[in-house]
Amino acid sequence: TGQEYPWGDYLQVFVQRFLYFGMENTGATINSARALVDGRVARTRPRVENLIAHELAHQWFGDLLTCRTWRDLWLNEGFATFMAGDYIAQRHASPAEVEAVQAELVLQWFDRSAAQPQPMARRWHHPDGRDSYNVYSRGASTLWMLRAELGEDAFWQGVQTYVSRHAHGPVETVDLRRAMEAHTGRDLTGFFQQWTERTGSPSFVVKEKRTTDELVVTVRQTTSDDKPLFHVPIEVMVATAEGPVTVRDTMTDDTLQFRIPVNGDIGWVAVDPRGAILGEWTHDQSAERLERLALDGPPVARLRAMRALGETDQTTALATIVQDTSSPLPYRKAAAKALGEQRATTGLLEASADPDDAVRRVVAEALGRSPDSKVVPVLDALVRTDPNPDVRAAALTALARIDPALAVRRARGNVRLTDREETWLVRAATEVLGTHGTGRDLDLLTRSDLPYRNRSSALRAAATLVRQEADPGLREKWGATVARATEPLLDDLDLRTREAALRVLTTVGDRQSIARLEAHARRTRVEREQALAREAVDAIRGRDRPDYQRAETIEAAKVEALQDRIDVLEKRLDEWEDPR
Repeated sequence: TGQEYPWGDYLQVFVQRFLYFGMENTGATINSARALVDGRVARTRPRVENLIAHELAHQWFGDLLTCRTWRDLWLNEGFATFMAGDYIAQRHASPAEVEAVQAELVLQWFDRSAAQPQPMARRWHHPDGRDSYNVYSRGASTLWMLRAELGEDAFWQGVQTYVSRHAHGPVETVDLRRAMEAHTGRDLTGFFQQWTERTGSPSFVVKEKRTTDELVVTVRQTTSDDKPLFHVPIEVMVATAEGPVTVRDTMTDDTLQFRIPVNGDIGWVAVDPRGAILGEWTHDQSAERLERLALDGPPVARLRAMRALGETDQTTALATIVQDTSSPLPYRKAAAKALGEQRATTGLLEASADPDDAVRRVVAEALGRSPDSKVVPVLDALVRTDPNPDVRAAALTALARIDPALAVRRARGNVRLTDREETWLVRAATEVLGTHGTGRDLDLLTRSDLPYRNRSSALRAAATLVRQEADPGLREKWGATVARATEPLLDDLDLRTREAALRVLTTVGDRQSIARLEAHARRTRVEREQALAREAVDAIRGRDRPDYQRAETIEAAKVEALQDRIDVLEKRLDEWEDPR
């Protein structure tokens, strides 16, 4: 950044039941106590290290430089996400590991951005739902693409200019653009418009045609009235007998063609090998070529090839990668996941005792997709004996997909665990009991002495158990049990716990719950809680009617609930006017 840490001391305060995972107050970040983990789970919770780096990066991007309005929030969150990712990658000693971790992070950002196609820098701020999270992943993706577009030196010089010009002041997207233009002499207006103000991302279809002495690669961008053309640089890398050949051009029309001279066999073709473009790529290649690409292609292309191999029956390269303990971790995890997609058991079973916790966890998850009963004793052994609680949690969830009865027996022994690091394992156990358990498990799921970290998940699982019961009488009886256990949580100090309780009561609450819900709606000053409480009341009133699923019945229940609220308000008004 060109700027030393600007605030003197740096404090990190860890708070129980914190509403967020972290919050970047200047000089003193508040983190959730969930970020305090011990060595048993260090390898399986990379989110913790990412959090620490993310909030520290905010001391520059968010505190030293602050977005002028919420419209440019991505300048805070996108930079913090990008810088944390760069740290996570650069701290590795091996260049191969650095590149692999970068590739893994970039594809994660791209995946999340594609799932949330809203623009980042809108004409006004829309803080509705998860839409606002797009400023994290798409923001980091935009900075990554800018880095690829400008090159290392120009990009970081631009960042330093941006920081020095605007330190201790507000910033807008145009400020970043001008700082980047200052070192390149390039007009970046189009880049920033299409990646920060437009919606969505481009889609490409790649076709190949081989002649005697050249390879013709055609890239076509799918466009429509609702999806106009993105102007983007396209890079193609081809593995030839003489070595890799790379060609580049800018797509300014919906079709771009490359004619690449080649002699002899082609090992593989990688379009956008560095992951320089946020987009969807469709490129059909043979499984044999994908295997070669997965083994020795550029990092982003390797990970994409492994994903594509998951849709084939070619297991050799994937098994080789998983079992190669010298291979960078992102490749081993991606290969294990692809083997799971293939439902290929052999390669995964051989990796189930891998010394790396992160590999064992992904292997356990992947084994849950296997149709082979041979995986049951392996998963059961992981549930019972693995030293990492997160691996045990993944194995228990996987076991439930193959042998639910055995998984239920193991889950019953794990619900009462109180160790902080076993939280995810307890959550997995409650979910197994909610999906596959019986009425006898309600006592476990509704225990009032469960750690607060697990009470919400246990009650949600209990509600699932009630909802799945076919007998109306039992469903009513069990529902009352869960409702009585849930209602006290409406008074919990933790907002997330109260929200979870409201959702559970929406599912299983009964007439006895209505008074508590109405009182909660009147008492709370959090609008979202008020809405959830009233939705729960409407759902309960609707369930009392035999035709409650009909739209007109639901509306009638809402009218009845509204009339009740009016009656309460009129009574309070009368008391105010006549204090006697």
